[in-house]
Amino acid sequence: MQKLLEQDRIIIDLSECKLVEHGFLEQIYHFAYWNKLNDGRMEIQGLKNHRPLSRHPLSTLRLPPRPTSKQKKPFLELNERQLDIQAIAAVNNARLETHLTYDGVVLQGFHFAQGYEIRYRENKFMKFHGSNTLEFSDVFLSKGLRMGEQNRKVSVFLVTVMDQALPDFKLSPENLVDKVWQSVGYEDIDFEGHPDFSERFKLMGEAKEAIRYLFQAGLVAKLEADAPPNLQIEACQNRLIFHQNPQLLSRVEIEDQLLFIEDFLDLVQAKETLDDVVIRYE
Repeated sequence: MQKLLEQDRIIIDLSECKLVEHGFLEQIYHFAYWNKLNDGRMEIQGLKNHRPLSRHPLSTLRLPPRPTSKQKKPFLELNERQLDIQAIAAVNNARLETHLTYDGVVLQGFHFAQGYEIRYRENKFMKFHGSNTLEFSDVFLSKGLRMGEQNRKVSVFLVTVMDQALPDFKLSPENLVDKVWQSVGYEDIDFEGHPDFSERFKLMGEAKEAIRYLFQAGLVAKLEADAPPNLQIEACQNRLIFHQNPQLLSRVEIEDQLLFIEDFLDLVQAKETLDDVVIRYE
């Protein structure tokens, strides 16, 4: 691979490999990292039919025997999670991409992976909402000298906002440590008319006036009423990420978060008042 031209796109097909050891995948990752190929030009295909030998996230992958003509072939040979995500993608006129992609560069600038390296993304689908794009993916994060030391997966929605300018900000649940910091003068952005929001959420950003204008009454009311548990939102360079750190979302949670994001974008665009906001969820 060292001889490949810098601008070439590399696709590695492992569909015929009977065993795939994660040390090999780690070497591929390091090759992509050191050769700066982590912008989507290196992709691993052919692993959707492989099954782990154990529940360990870095377990060796094994290709099961192919079914005979008398055996029923699994639907698209996807695992249970991929079937759930595919169902969501189909409802939204999107196509599920199960391939591992070393394109973590698209998430640079956000703090959700602070302390971790973004190894790869998988189980992706993208849809449009107005002129904005919403992309879902499962992100594999790792830190330490070897991938096996500390790792986790988190589901992320990446939203590219095209219809207006957004200030950079970070919204997260407010915890006890945050309240202690506030007691000694470290302030976040609160809203006098919404004590519940100010109590539950920590809203940070340098452009405070622009952030206050963005979080008008309708959007604040939506967050108070319908924000999914542990929701975190970051805005950076007119892109947003939504995640419920640190976990993979279930099918129901993905569907609920997708509806919430669409409502969030509608309220941002419309700048509705409190009387105009429509709450979808019961």
